[in-house]
Amino acid sequence: MAKSVKVGVSRGGGPPPGYLSHEALTMAIGIVLDRIQRLSQSDRDDLFELVKTLSFDDQDELESSVLTMREILEQSPIRLRRMERSSQDQEEDGLKKWIAYVSRRIMEERQEAGLTQEQLSLKTGLPQSHISRLESGKHSPSRATIEKIAAALGKPIAAFDPTD
Repeated sequence: MAKSVKVGVSRGGGPPPGYLSHEALTMAIGIVLDRIQRLSQSDRDDLFELVKTLSFDDQDELESSVLTMREILEQSPIRLRRMERSSQDQEEDGLKKWIAYVSRRIMEERQEAGLTQEQLSLKTGLPQSHISRLESGKHSPSRATIEKIAAALGKPIAAFDPTD
C-alpha cells in the first residue's frame, strides 16, 4: 500500500511527524535521478511511460504503477560472470571431434588402399564431391555412408567409427 508523503519545511525544532525535511527530499531526488541515469534506454522509456499514465483517481492502479516503477529503479547493476559450458556445447564439441576423427580415417584408409576420391566414389556409389566433403570434415557421415566406405575398402566399421 502506497503511503501519502507530505513535503514541507518547518520552522524551529525539526520537521513535524509525517513530513520529510528539505534535505531528505533533495537526497531522495538525487538518488532517483542517479538510478534513472544508470537505466538502459528501454527501461527509461518504460519508466517515463508509467509516469505519464499515473492515475491518482484509482488507488489500486496507482499502487501497481508505483510498484512497477520501483522494480525498474531498484534493479541491481548487471554483473558479468563466466558461464559454465552447457552439456549441449560439450556434445557439439564431441560431435566435432568425432567428425574430425572419421574424416581423417576415411582419407587415411583411402590413401592406404591407393585409391583416388573418384575411384572410392565409383566403389561406394557415392558422389566424389560427397567423399571430398567427408574427408574435409564439412559433412558428417551417416552410418550407412560409413558402412559403404568400409565395405569398399575391405575394412571393419570400427576402423572409421571409434564408437562402433
